[in-house]
Amino acid sequence: MHPSDAQARDIREGSVVKVYNDRGAILAGVHLSEQILPGVVQMSTGAWYDPLDPKEERSLDKHGNPNVLTEDRGSSRLGQGCSAQSCWVEIARGERSCRRSLPLIRRSLLKFRRCRSPAAGRVARRRRGMRRLRQSPPLTV
Repeated sequence: MHPSDAQARDIREGSVVKVYNDRGAILAGVHLSEQILPGVVQMSTGAWYDPLDPKEERSLDKHGNPNVLTEDRGSSRLGQGCSAQSCWVEIARGERSCRRSLPLIRRSLLKFRRCRSPAAGRVARRRRGMRRLRQSPPLTV
């Protein structure tokens, strides 16, 4: 987001904002950049769809999936390609009451969980073996 647009909305770097249009609303983090044109925002794709209330049709998406805001239609039959994911949006600073009502991520979900698959064990053993080879003295003939 351009800094002048952020200043007009009282938004700071790293703020969590509500991005919305007539199709839906999402939460997103703000990064300010002079490289973005005023009046334009850019958002990377990658978050899973995670609505605040799954039973509600246009529930706020907590993880910022931009597909909530764009139209769900493909390109022409001739092209058979992707359509541009661009749309008109408005951005508003998050309200404190909204922030308090959002669920917190439990610390237990953030802990690293070790994979117990047999393949993971083979990879770990192979890495330990390579480490031993690197630590051994060089062979002389």
